[in-house]
Amino acid sequence: PAANVKPSVTGVFKGNGKEAKLAHVSAHWREPFNDKPSMVLVFTERDHSKDEKPDFDAGFGKFGSALIISLHEDGDIFGCEVAHTAHKKQGFSSVGRIRTNNFEFADGKVQGELTTDGQAEVFGETWEVNLKFVAPLGEIPKEFQVAEAIRPEEGTTEKSATTEAMTELSEKAASKPAKDQLNVKALALTKDASDIDYKGLVEQLAFKSKGNVKSVCAELSANLKAQGWTKEDSDLITPASGILKRKRGDAALTIFVKPESGGSEIKMMTEGLAWDEK
Repeated sequence: PAANVKPSVTGVFKGNGKEAKLAHVSAHWREPFNDKPSMVLVFTERDHSKDEKPDFDAGFGKFGSALIISLHEDGDIFGCEVAHTAHKKQGFSSVGRIRTNNFEFADGKVQGELTTDGQAEVFGETWEVNLKFVAPLGEIPKEFQVAEAIRPEEGTTEKSATTEAMTELSEKAASKPAKDQLNVKALALTKDASDIDYKGLVEQLAFKSKGNVKSVCAELSANLKAQGWTKEDSDLITPASGILKRKRGDAALTIFVKPESGGSEIKMMTEGLAWDEK
């Protein structure tokens, strides 16, 4: 069971030299990555303890500046999403510089340190982390345990697709919109898309669908293909999550699909779309 320990986080989280006070931390199990049990740590300025999907919502700035870390039980980090209010480009991934120190998962809690060993630069913007944390985390639920039947080549494919999806999106979009630049409001979604939330500041959008992960990924793939989008890499689709990457000229999409209340929740990180009102 999870330990009766109060979550705490102290230290530095800077974006472009400006500090954000990360005051809340939580730890959660997630689907296995590279055939290993995996967890996600969510650090936010505002309280996210009552949110059902804090790792998803924190990336949209719902709780102020945030840091979302995906890692294994040994502290090996394979995913890092940075959302700092001082950044012009929020919600980017940057795995290369961040690492754990004195990391430990034992006795129903996870604790350790996170550091970038000084200032890191991504997309022309800087960020820096040096945090110490502790959070309760119980035993891994059955649905997130590693399946025994996974073949090595399947694990390798999953690692490759997921790692590339989590790497930084390249800055290929021109600073000024091209005349044929697709407006985000014209982007092909699922037919039953609802609760559409456009985040122009970070060039991201989210919506919900009644379909499961597999059907949503299939419909999105077909609709985007009809709109001229092409696959940039192999899709990674499991019952617990879907990751799609698409390109159309200088524009790019990274799409994350997760189960939500009998349907799915979709998050799109975009590059090179027009965000002016139409």
